[in-house]
Amino acid sequence: MPEIVPDDGGELARKSRAKEILQRVRARSPRRYWGDTELRSIAEELNHLRRRGAAEITAVRLMARLRHMSAFAPELIEGSLNRRSVAKEEWAPNEPHISDLTPESSSTAFPGAGERQAARRILKQACAALAKADRLLSSPEIAIFSDYDRDSLRGLKREMLRITRELKPGWGARRGYPSIELLVLGMHRYIYDLTGSRQRGDRIADPEDEVLISLLSRLVRPLVPKSIPENAIRSVIVTAIRKPH
Repeated sequence: MPEIVPDDGGELARKSRAKEILQRVRARSPRRYWGDTELRSIAEELNHLRRRGAAEITAVRLMARLRHMSAFAPELIEGSLNRRSVAKEEWAPNEPHISDLTPESSSTAFPGAGERQAARRILKQACAALAKADRLLSSPEIAIFSDYDRDSLRGLKREMLRITRELKPGWGARRGYPSIELLVLGMHRYIYDLTGSRQRGDRIADPEDEVLISLLSRLVRPLVPKSIPENAIRSVIVTAIRKPH
């Protein structure tokens, strides 16, 4: 016989849910991404930059600000960089013409513009070879001896179109990494809220911006995939802080 568990009024279920929620909160805690030492260091640096009259910035206050970002930003950025995260169009009922398969050109991509351009170049060569084969097999010289079944290339054309679509970057991997820029602007807002200052005066390049750039880099880097290089993050930061807000 199974053991009879007495009714506890739902207390066991409430404790289980509370434990699960606590585990999820801790898994997305700012301490997971920055660590206590780095959080204290950033808070101390922000304290030196705050305007007169602004409240003291402690590691606890900083964590409270970063909690929202650490809860959703990693998944948002990771997903936005992935082409497969973008809703794909349905296949057209009619197969595309071979000449329509040439990939679009783009100067910025993920995981790297160079890698994507190389893949596009090879795919373009493959599309040209397929178009040539289609043209030659349809020639009158061949038709004298045998009818060419154009449907024989249907599967290969579908596969090349699929690859062409995969080569298009996801929204977050487009020029300037839009999703990372949103993260940078959010962090910049936190700095303003904590210190009472945006830490810069105008949109002109200034050596003093290095303090802000360094701070934003330390805040953003832990939330961005390691496959995104430091120079790309810095470029996004420099562009974002010089935009009018």
